[in-house]
Amino acid sequence: MLFTPIKPMLLGTGKEIIDNPETIWDIKWDGWLTLIHKEGERVEAYTREGNNITAKFPELQAVGQAIKEHTAIIDAEGVVLRSGVSVFEDFAYRGSLSNKEKIKPATLTHPANFVAFDILATDKQVMKQPLFEMNMEGIVGKRRDSIYKVNHRSSNDWL
Repeated sequence: MLFTPIKPMLLGTGKEIIDNPETIWDIKWDGWLTLIHKEGERVEAYTREGNNITAKFPELQAVGQAIKEHTAIIDAEGVVLRSGVSVFEDFAYRGSLSNKEKIKPATLTHPANFVAFDILATDKQVMKQPLFEMNMEGIVGKRRDSIYKVNHRSSNDWL
């Protein structure tokens, strides 16, 4: 699974907030779902479609250093923040760049951040354990006892 694109679990849709102590609510950032893979010093990132976007985001090296485990797969949202608000178009702009001469200055004008939501794997397999801590495009609700299911869109567990 490491350094192989995987299909992430996707959110279902809901119309209202459910008042339930078994649901964890958090911010839904407006960016790209990004799966970050790390082993030692090697870090790669993939979109939900499986495209490798590592070369587009040099900031990922700092993300890799911040992950303390030797091996990890993190489900994150890639965002560019303007006054604390994620701006989808700015992250999409960064994702559209492929020329290294344009990417380097864009790290200053459109700095990318990666907000971690779910830890899919570390040196210990954690994907089948219940969720506890998770995900400004809206909010996300996840049942505390739900599990992450690769290549699955949740209907009731994640809204």
